[in-house]
Amino acid sequence: MSNLRAEWKHFSSPSGKAEGRLIHAENPSGDLIVYVPGFPGGGATLYETHFAKFLGEQEYFQIVLRHNGTLLNGAHSDVLLNREMFRNAVPHHDGEFIGQAPSSIAEWLVEPKVVLESIGGEYTNITLIGHSFGCLAALYSLVLMAEEGKRLIERVRSCVCMAPAIGLIKDHADDVMTTIWSEGFLSSESIWDRIALNGVENIRADLLRAYTDLPERVSSNLQQIHKVFIHAERDEYLKHEDVEEFMLGCGVNSQFVIDKFERHDPRMEYDAHDMPNFPQQILLDLIEGRYEHHRYSQSSDGFILE
Repeated sequence: MSNLRAEWKHFSSPSGKAEGRLIHAENPSGDLIVYVPGFPGGGATLYETHFAKFLGEQEYFQIVLRHNGTLLNGAHSDVLLNREMFRNAVPHHDGEFIGQAPSSIAEWLVEPKVVLESIGGEYTNITLIGHSFGCLAALYSLVLMAEEGKRLIERVRSCVCMAPAIGLIKDHADDVMTTIWSEGFLSSESIWDRIALNGVENIRADLLRAYTDLPERVSSNLQQIHKVFIHAERDEYLKHEDVEEFMLGCGVNSQFVIDKFERHDPRMEYDAHDMPNFPQQILLDLIEGRYEHHRYSQSSDGFILE
């Protein structure tokens, strides 16, 4: 059980509803991190276990989202919701899921937007951290806010994308919808015994709409936000060239980092894609724009900047 001070929060705005764990800073400042997990969402627990205490000591408030439609009492729910670490900050619902079930990717894509619209005005500097699918949701939410003319976007300092499940929509088969979001993957039992969504066909349609023209929209609307794309060299699912190509399309103030350290760990049941060993100090430096190429590229952690 953690000694971190935390509470479960419900967020609501005209864009929808979202839920997650608010972890308080040890010495509060005006800085907020919103962590957006991947698909189906297990990275949230890894983030809380590996980063939450350290970043709380750096005076960051942290909101760690759990997706709508997450099963509350399934075989994997205790791990997905990290109940062991935060016994007094867990969701309490009359139903079986977070939010309405089935949920949709369309709802997931705006969960970061809901949080920012709900409480973002209480903070001076905001960072979004996404993992895998969470990177798509973070960027998509920020683009929508910018296109809607939300002044709150001016408080967002950086968006850090860890193992980002991103890529371009192309006119041939080898694009992001086939390399990442295959029907076989989306139909797997490991997805549906954790979450309730509105079917594979709807998932793919919502994803396609989000990916279409997204780099151009990021380039046009998010120039002032420092965007970091971290690719694990041994990532089992994502291609270096796809992530880099997407990053280049995002225009100015975009940074590409290769993590050469992560690898599959069968003992812990983590893939390199999960990035379980990402150094805390490097993440902090990336959040705050202090990543120094030579400081890390020559050391054993294996990080390089491109």
